[in-house]
Amino acid sequence: MPVVEEKMGEAVVDENAGVDPTWSRPVTPDGLKAAWLGYAARIESSNSRLHSILINHIPTIQKENIVYLELIHAMQETEVQREKPALFKHLKISLKNARLALEIAFKKEENVQAKVFTASDKYKVMKEKNPALAELSRLFDLDIE
Repeated sequence: MPVVEEKMGEAVVDENAGVDPTWSRPVTPDGLKAAWLGYAARIESSNSRLHSILINHIPTIQKENIVYLELIHAMQETEVQREKPALFKHLKISLKNARLALEIAFKKEENVQAKVFTASDKYKVMKEKNPALAELSRLFDLDIE
């Protein structure tokens, strides 16, 4: 991999090295997925955190050349951005498209609930999950506090 410069002891890869600037082959969703997972497999032993991110967040292609990736946490973005030059060099060569660009968005997790700390909050959450709890509480004259 041609190194352009070195930042804080880490080599920085030129994402356009070895890429023909005239490449503009249309990118298909299947082709993008295959190239993406191919890169993930290549780095599995050297960067397991990024490997996990890449296999769990498959990008889509938008507007012909935009690789659209939805992540959940900013830490994931940091990992992807750190590896972006080498990743995009791989994608550009594999897909024969020199015009690829990355767009990252954050999606909200739908299954995340707010943490409950007080006894009354815990009771409310448990009552929502099991309405019979309210009846038992009333039947036995229980005070939740």
